[in-house]
Amino acid sequence: MKYQNPIIEGFYPDPSVCRVGEEYYLITSSFEYFPGIPIFNSKDLVNWEQIGHCLTNDKQLPIQNALNSYGIYAPTIRFHNGRFYVIATNVTNYYNFIVWAENPTGPWSDPVKLEEWDGIDPSLFFDDDGKVYIMGNSYKKKAETLGCYMAELDINTGKLKTERRLVCTGSGGKAPEAPHLYKKDGKYYLILAEGGTEYGHMVTVFRSDNPYGPFESYENNPVLTHRSRKHTFQGIGHMDLVEDHQGNWWGVCLGMRPKGSHAYFHNLGRETFLVPVVWTQDGWIEVGTDKMVAETYENPLMTEEQKRPGDFEDDFSTECRPKEWVYLRNPERGNYALDKSGKGFWLTGNKESLSSGGACTFIGKRQCHFECDTTTDFYVDFKNENDEAGLTAYMSDRYYYAICVKRKNNENYIVLRKKIADFDIEETAVLLEDDHVVLGIEADEKMYKFYFKDSKNKKWFIGKAECRFLASEISATFTGTILGIYVTANGNEETPKICVNNFKYGTL
Repeated sequence: MKYQNPIIEGFYPDPSVCRVGEEYYLITSSFEYFPGIPIFNSKDLVNWEQIGHCLTNDKQLPIQNALNSYGIYAPTIRFHNGRFYVIATNVTNYYNFIVWAENPTGPWSDPVKLEEWDGIDPSLFFDDDGKVYIMGNSYKKKAETLGCYMAELDINTGKLKTERRLVCTGSGGKAPEAPHLYKKDGKYYLILAEGGTEYGHMVTVFRSDNPYGPFESYENNPVLTHRSRKHTFQGIGHMDLVEDHQGNWWGVCLGMRPKGSHAYFHNLGRETFLVPVVWTQDGWIEVGTDKMVAETYENPLMTEEQKRPGDFEDDFSTECRPKEWVYLRNPERGNYALDKSGKGFWLTGNKESLSSGGACTFIGKRQCHFECDTTTDFYVDFKNENDEAGLTAYMSDRYYYAICVKRKNNENYIVLRKKIADFDIEETAVLLEDDHVVLGIEADEKMYKFYFKDSKNKKWFIGKAECRFLASEISATFTGTILGIYVTANGNEETPKICVNNFKYGTL
């Protein structure tokens, strides 16, 4: 049975995977969004269901002041002796940490901070002699030689048992990072990402008889790359390997689907792909098709057709929020509350706005499809000048679009906002006749189109904006577009409120 790439669409980069029996678990980076590190479950490596997050409270995930594309980088998940271990970097506070759980749905432990380990992209390896190794890339602030560093680790305390050693500098590409170590047939295999997580990204492999090396570089490196090659997918790299319960090997990796005819852009972020891996007779790996990730592959594990996530809806009738929702940095819990009648969800704004770099009152989901339609309807409770709430296509505090209701001269107006770097433009002001509004964003590969609905449910389009200005190529971010609801007092101390009745996301 065939599957189609990517296997997880939208902003889900830096995938890591492990197997427990006939079950598979996958995690990705989450950057400045809360909760942190989404975790997925699958029985065939293709159909994935999000079962929760690894970091769900402020102690586990202190990112109150996270800059754009800071927060949680490149986690790795491993299973050993009945425990799941996740290791990652909190770039906002500059430390690496480990959390663990006996059940992947949680609860997950408080972080064990690795005070003696610097750098990013950490990974764990449990050897068959009982030793545990930590690896990661170089630490720029200490001007270390670029490459992969390794040490033996006490998994319970987070203390190093040996000195930090440089074991591999890569094959010559820039930014050797994301190391993962595996053992097969008595030999140690080191997988690296090189070339930077942009259009020159690639995967390389090295081999040694010892976990500390010296590591031999495969003569056919890179084993996976789309650099300088015409393909729907680009930026392929950052691979983690897993052997399935039938003895087949696979790699999960990140990639992007750029659009445009000459100047390319990708606004959905870096996504998760699955590629077959074959071991050669001389003990190396061949990955994919001609070292590339094809759009479709056969997968013998599949017993049902691939189910690609589509429509999403929240009617806010219960306290339980769908797992796809994320908040911008650590949310102020008191600003999010179910209506006592169970007929809506109250969002209370604060002085933080989408542009301020703080914890604006915001709840959103990842845009996972180029062609989609997102709507929300809510009641406004505004009393002060510049109170604002709306629906946004958000990349960062310097790059976003929003169709919103804004308080001006004691009246509420529907306004289209465009924030592009130093430009903050308000277009089209339509008087809101009452305190209820339905706002929508239609998207295709090139444009976002913004509309509202009148009392007769008729759409009124008030403007459009190019998708490419929310792309990483322009915004210089590692994330992807988030479609969400927000409310703000725009720097004032007042507390504007909205009561949200519904949020819908559907494919076109």
